[in-house]
Amino acid sequence: MDLARLEDICGTVDFILGGTVESIVRVDERGRITIPSDIRARVGLKSLARIRVEGDRIVIEPIKDPIERIESLVIDGPRDIEAEISSLRKAAEEELLKRFNERW
Repeated sequence: MDLARLEDICGTVDFILGGTVESIVRVDERGRITIPSDIRARVGLKSLARIRVEGDRIVIEPIKDPIERIESLVIDGPRDIEAEISSLRKAAEEELLKRFNERW
């Protein structure tokens, strides 16, 4: 049975093996996929993600939006301002280095 027929019968095809959840999803003509909402919720994927290739695998990791972090500081108040600034600076430096390495 081919994947299209399996999806027609079952919808999204999910596999749960131990603590691992796998879904078979379609890739559209523009190369886009839709990550199922239960998987996005499980890993905390919202609006930003880092994607990389490891060998023949594609790895997608959620990134906490820096604006959300700043909003939470304003709403909740910082516990340790120096630690928060250091953490935000480190995230910004990592993103800058990543973008630099992608270009050069």
